[in-house]
Amino acid sequence: VSGTGAPVRLEFMEPGGSRTGKLLPTGRAVDVLEVAGVGAIEASLVDAANPCVFVAAADLGRSGTDLPAAMERDTELLGKLEAIRLAASVAMGLAPDLASAAKIPSVPKVAIISAPQAASTLSGRKLTAADMDIAVRMISVGQPHRAVPVTGATCLAVAVRIPGSIAHRLAGPIPESRQIRIAQPSGVTVVDAKVVAEPGANGGMRAEYGALYRTARRLFDGHVYYRRPKGAAE
Repeated sequence: VSGTGAPVRLEFMEPGGSRTGKLLPTGRAVDVLEVAGVGAIEASLVDAANPCVFVAAADLGRSGTDLPAAMERDTELLGKLEAIRLAASVAMGLAPDLASAAKIPSVPKVAIISAPQAASTLSGRKLTAADMDIAVRMISVGQPHRAVPVTGATCLAVAVRIPGSIAHRLAGPIPESRQIRIAQPSGVTVVDAKVVAEPGANGGMRAEYGALYRTARRLFDGHVYYRRPKGAAE
């Protein structure tokens, strides 16, 4: 929401493997998917809070700053992202084949991500590269999201903390003491995550938590008058 308020930090503990049972379903931070109509493309397949597939905007010939309305008109881009999502679904073990993957449009989420850069928001606000650590445009059930889903933001935060992932490559190393700022069409979402090396774990990594922030403010106060029923104990 616009304005300021007391921050409330919400942590999703052990978010890895929400649907696949593995933080990195393929055991790798980056995979190369063979996608019909796209060809070979790098993707990071991460399952934290919700399974997501992240691809670099530049690999699709896009800047990564388009607003949802422009993306809706770009049927070629949407078609490619859906084809990538289907291929990722199979690679992650969420579906046995592309036809089956098409029947579960809600997962995995697919998103294009890019390094910090100047961008405009839906309200007309001008963001600079200094305002963000990474930019995202996420598709939710076939439609460009006006912001970024909570679970998608959490998954991206975790991905940024995974060495070697596309998100980590684009955002660069961010100190654990600093939060992660995700630029999306409606503004900037502040998130956090902790990923630790764990020998024997899938891909050698484990997500301890993913976190995001809400604001709190007083909505109302007053008195409620209640009449005790006759015969009720004091």
